[in-house]
Amino acid sequence: MFDSIGRFIMPNTDLFAPDVVFVSAQRLRQTVRDFAELVPDLVMEIKSKTDCIHLLQEKIQLFLTLEAL
Repeated sequence: MFDSIGRFIMPNTDLFAPDVVFVSAQRLRQTVRDFAELVPDLVMEIKSKTDCIHLLQEKIQLFLTLEAL
C-alpha cells in the first residue's frame, strides 16, 4: 500500500502518483527501479477542491484502460 509519495512509471512512460495505491508484494518485487514500472493493482484518487474534474477523469480512464481497479 502506498500513498501519493509512491510513483509509478506507466507503460506509456508517464509518471503517476495516485493518492492511494495497492500493489501485491509479489508484483512489487519484480521492479528494480526507484519508481515502480508497473500498473498498480488498485488505484484510488481523491478529488480535492483544487482538482480539475476533467483532468482527474482522464487520469482515472488511463488506469482503467491499463487494467487497474
